[in-house]
Amino acid sequence: MIDTYTTLHCHSEISSAVLRFADAICHIKDSMEWCYENNLRGYAITDHQSCSGYVTLEQSYNALNVERPFQHIFGNECYLISQDEDNLRFSENQRPYYWHYLVNVLDPEGLKQMYELSARAWLRSYTYKGLLRRPNFYSDFEEVVGNNPGHLVASTACVSGYLPHCILTDDVINGDKFIKWNQQVFGKDNFYLECQPCYSDNEEQIKVNKALWKIHEEKNIPIIVTTDAHYQRPEDRFIHTTFLKSKDGGDSREPEKFYKTTYLFTPQELRESLYSSGFNDNQIDTMFQTTNKIADKVQPITIKKTTRVPSLPSLPEFEIKHKYKEYYEKYPLLKYYANSSDLKEQHFYYEIEKGLIDLFKIHPEYNLDEYLSRENLEMEQIFGLGKVFKGERMSDYFTVVQKVIDLIWSKGDSLVGIGRGSAGCYLTNFLLGITGINPMLEDVKEFYPWWRFCSIARSESIFDIDIDVQSFKKEQIIKAIKDYFGERKVCQCVTWGTLSSKTALEKAGKGLGIPDESIGFLKSLIKVKRGKIYSLKDCLYGNPEKGREKVPEFIKEINKYPDLLRVALAFEGMIVSSGVHAGALNVLKEDFTETGSLMVSSSGSIVSQFDLHHAEYAGDLKFDLLSIDCLQTIRAELDSLLAHNYIKWQGSLRKTYNRYLKYDSLELSQPKMWDLLPTMLNAFQYDTMAGKQALRKIQPRNVTELTLSNGLMRLQVENGEQPMDKYVRYRKNINDWYKDMDDFGVPKDEQEILKKYLLIYSGLCITQSTTMAILMDKNVCNFTMKEADRARKCIAKRNEEALKETEEKLYLKGKECGRSKAFLDYLWKVQIEMSKAYAFDGSHSHEYSIECIQEMNLYFKFPKVFWNCAVVTTQSQSEDERERSSNTKNYSKIAQSIYKAKENNVLVDTPDINKSELSFTPLVEEDKILFGLGGVTKINRDVYSDILSGRPYNSFKEFYDYHKTHKFPTNEVDESGNVIYRNSSVTRSIMIVLIKSGCFNYYSTDRVSMIKWLVTWEFPAKTELSTSNLPKALELGCTFSPTLVKTYKFRKYVLSPQFFYKKNDNFKSKKDYILEPKFARPYFEEKYIDKLTEEKDYYYENDMLIVVDKSLDKVLKPELEALSKEMNNENIIKEFNKKNWQNEYLNLVKTENQEMWYFDTVSYFPEKHVLWGIDKNFYNIQDYKDLPQEPQFIEKSDKSGKRTWRIYDLSKIAGCVLSRQDDKHYLNVLTTDGKVVIVRFNAGQYAYYKRDIAETDEYEADKSWLSRGSILIISGYRGGEDEFVVKKYRNSIYRHSVIKVTNINPDRSLDLQFDRIDKLDEGDDNNA
Repeated sequence: MIDTYTTLHCHSEISSAVLRFADAICHIKDSMEWCYENNLRGYAITDHQSCSGYVTLEQSYNALNVERPFQHIFGNECYLISQDEDNLRFSENQRPYYWHYLVNVLDPEGLKQMYELSARAWLRSYTYKGLLRRPNFYSDFEEVVGNNPGHLVASTACVSGYLPHCILTDDVINGDKFIKWNQQVFGKDNFYLECQPCYSDNEEQIKVNKALWKIHEEKNIPIIVTTDAHYQRPEDRFIHTTFLKSKDGGDSREPEKFYKTTYLFTPQELRESLYSSGFNDNQIDTMFQTTNKIADKVQPITIKKTTRVPSLPSLPEFEIKHKYKEYYEKYPLLKYYANSSDLKEQHFYYEIEKGLIDLFKIHPEYNLDEYLSRENLEMEQIFGLGKVFKGERMSDYFTVVQKVIDLIWSKGDSLVGIGRGSAGCYLTNFLLGITGINPMLEDVKEFYPWWRFCSIARSESIFDIDIDVQSFKKEQIIKAIKDYFGERKVCQCVTWGTLSSKTALEKAGKGLGIPDESIGFLKSLIKVKRGKIYSLKDCLYGNPEKGREKVPEFIKEINKYPDLLRVALAFEGMIVSSGVHAGALNVLKEDFTETGSLMVSSSGSIVSQFDLHHAEYAGDLKFDLLSIDCLQTIRAELDSLLAHNYIKWQGSLRKTYNRYLKYDSLELSQPKMWDLLPTMLNAFQYDTMAGKQALRKIQPRNVTELTLSNGLMRLQVENGEQPMDKYVRYRKNINDWYKDMDDFGVPKDEQEILKKYLLIYSGLCITQSTTMAILMDKNVCNFTMKEADRARKCIAKRNEEALKETEEKLYLKGKECGRSKAFLDYLWKVQIEMSKAYAFDGSHSHEYSIECIQEMNLYFKFPKVFWNCAVVTTQSQSEDERERSSNTKNYSKIAQSIYKAKENNVLVDTPDINKSELSFTPLVEEDKILFGLGGVTKINRDVYSDILSGRPYNSFKEFYDYHKTHKFPTNEVDESGNVIYRNSSVTRSIMIVLIKSGCFNYYSTDRVSMIKWLVTWEFPAKTELSTSNLPKALELGCTFSPTLVKTYKFRKYVLSPQFFYKKNDNFKSKKDYILEPKFARPYFEEKYIDKLTEEKDYYYENDMLIVVDKSLDKVLKPELEALSKEMNNENIIKEFNKKNWQNEYLNLVKTENQEMWYFDTVSYFPEKHVLWGIDKNFYNIQDYKDLPQEPQFIEKSDKSGKRTWRIYDLSKIAGCVLSRQDDKHYLNVLTTDGKVVIVRFNAGQYAYYKRDIAETDEYEADKSWLSRGSILIISGYRGGEDEFVVKKYRNSIYRHSVIKVTNINPDRSLDLQFDRIDKLDEGDDNNA
């Protein structure tokens, strides 16, 4: 008997991510290793319409120590359908079926075919019946495979395949046609029948298996067996079943039956399972042997390739001027490129020469020889790296990036950042217009060492230029790049979403049926440190290397739930979703099929099926396009300045930008400008808490200090004085640095070495390039550039293993260089230690500081209303033109920018239906901003367009009539070719929003009356009432005769579905109902039984009294008619209309608090805060601005006075919740004094107040207290510029950390809720 087989049909976690629902849980590496260890001949990865696992497969195979024949195989489970069948999705009566179809790769050409086939399926993908569909047409295989067969093999797949379907439906004719089609397209030797194992109760699979064997014998078609593995081993079945059940609504499949045998089998296990289908050993040997023959046919395939540098698809006409010919002998690389036989290398030189000529026209005073020498040096690196990367023409990289930059400015209609990262270190990039700061300038040289960007000496990676663009222009930019380079050569990168410890718990909880509240509490116990979430193992066992202690409360709580920990541990780290990389854009040298395939993200973006790292492994070259709000805000101001004639258009966006904001045009030193920085709204990099703290402590007054601030705010140490504080101290008195080195034991002579590098930075190693320079110093460690660069990377990424290796090398080589241990300790444990969290490079800090200074120039040189307006416009996302941009607005940022503008004496007016644009508009003469309609809740570009079409509106009634009656043309036509019209997108709910936001205040400030008029128009007055109106009338409390109402309610109760007994035996139109004994039966017997006939109108059965519905109606008819007559009394109708209008009004407005109307729609209070006029002293509430910025403490002592301790001096603030950040446990709250404050909770507090409490027999429902619009009084202390930390003590006067305001009374007193409805305790921080 044959004792091995090749498993040809296996899924991985990738299948779940691309299907977008739970499917498989296998990890490719683990599965492959298991197959090798258990004597299988080979392993194929065949995820659902995906090639994404191929690199992992290859890397896992290469990591195996293969000592016997074992083949890894690239495959795909496709969905096969004809184009006619595909069109059935538009049919009302029929539907398409997406037949599973297995394809495996034999050689490199087959791999390219597979990439093409998968991309075709994805590029036509669509959603049908709630699921993502990615079908391959028969014609795809005919075109891709049929013209060049022999490189792929196909098989019939599982019972969801077409041939198994034909077998199960006894459709012999179509089954034969399918077989012939496969043999024609793939060749007879490359089409296989596919059996699968099953248990004896799986009649369908047994029938398919037997029929396939018969076809094999009759038609001599090769036959294989596969296991369609979705989990690794039988013991993983419970984990897999739980995974399938973890999606919302559960799984419509029956996991225990459907996936019973879909795992990896040992050869013996598979043999025994196949006995259930009636196979004998000879038959099984045949199938095993055929799988192994496929493995034998597979030729060597290598996905890994050297990075392939794209080039321009065509060159413009150009002519080198040879302006610097006399320097060619001195600088041979200039000569090489100027005279290259390669036209594209010549073009590279032409662009460099042009850049130099243009630069020296403006600055003839520059030293030409110095510039040519630098350019020659950089060209040496560019040329040398070409050799390292197997002859790639590296100069193409720069001309391609230059073209991309040109496209962004012109076709993408976007500003480009002045620079990002180390790209600014190359003069080449400046001359080509890729970056905007000349790295040769004396005042910036320190931040731009040429070797930081790229050097032959550290040739592990290719160049990497990141490009900053406007936030809202990304889609337009990518389209422009695709249009130029070709659709098949440009794509974004996929990202994979994995389950963190918290999301693994959540998914496991759903699969196991554990209540959300319980899981929510468990999640809240998982710690987050420096933005990194603890793993489950960290919580259970601690992690000394990362400085993490175990979490006893978590351990105690999770042990209450059987299986939860086991399942969550299995889920943690699993790939479950896909997304789009924020910046990476692949521009390919050749057609995408040379290096990978394409797929479509949930947002509609076309992305590589390989993630960033796997795409680079396959040879793709990526550029990073990063969207930043800074550029979007600058653009908004430039547009506004142009519109108001404060600046002049220079013929193009790029020229206009250069005229006013290029480096040479900037004001850098004006003291009055620097005075404005702390008051400036959203200064780039300084709008965060860390940034504001840096401004407050460092108070930068020049470019260098601003640059250092940019770096310092990111440095931190676990314990002791923080780098920013140390810098301020050293800057004030540099002798403090010298003393600290003395105290540390650093010898005086070695202190001089550090002064050479760090004195300019007041004694701190702030930038990555400084760290590298010190390590490369021959008197320090004498690191090579490659060693220094590796050290930089491992320090930045805080890789514990790599850090240890770097530390050992630093001490070893430092000792060899004669450095003392004290010096090396100080270098590693003090200076480099600061960067182990995160550090900017000096070039990056300087470039970003210059972009901040560009903002400062706009703020300083022009009326401040322009900058404030630009910020609010960007934060509101009202100018976001992207097709798939989120409709979610950042309410806290809108409010923060509005109130910050107010602090600068720039007020924001409520929106005006006739004057407001989509974005915010500066009212320069009034020094005000007009609120943009795009910032109003629910208002998008379509709604704005419809509003615009009817302007001006002379009254709200005119507005209402226009949008109720006007029809708008669409881009669609009917069958007769006539244009189809639609209703206005300004619906009733939109009108309510517009009124609440103050859009009609120009017409009337009485917003209440306006909404009430709207109600009367939307719900016309009734002139008569019928019994169908009675439930509503009763609900509204209209006045009727109690006796008649009781009769009506009696009938409704008796004839309700819960008491239906059966259809009447004598009359089909009649129904019999049980008169329940407690209420209905006694009332019936008292009032009506004497008027009816037993056995005809009612009867007894098993002690039950049964009434016939028609008979009951007959006896109740007089009273119901009297009620109907009473309903149409004129006074009743008037009462109904009045109460109905009031009811609809309340339903529409939700709250009658008109301040909250503003808050709900425009996120701020234009007139007065919702808590205006309250007695703050009575409620112990303080304005946030009046609290000290740093925490204050109170000294406490015990009764004896011997033991003392300090506690925080607590205060109370109050405000409305704008938004919340669940993963970081904080709220954004708009306080009574107009401050947008981050209110930070600990995990337990946050979970306590966030949870929704469901209604029970004991108490009513209690919705989360942390929802947007909640009004809260909060106890704690101020923790910085815009932060308030929630806290309470058991014995403090503040017994609750949070109190909810449930109502504001007319006398401005407050109704308060002190406890959650279930009376559970939130817990105390500790005793006071």
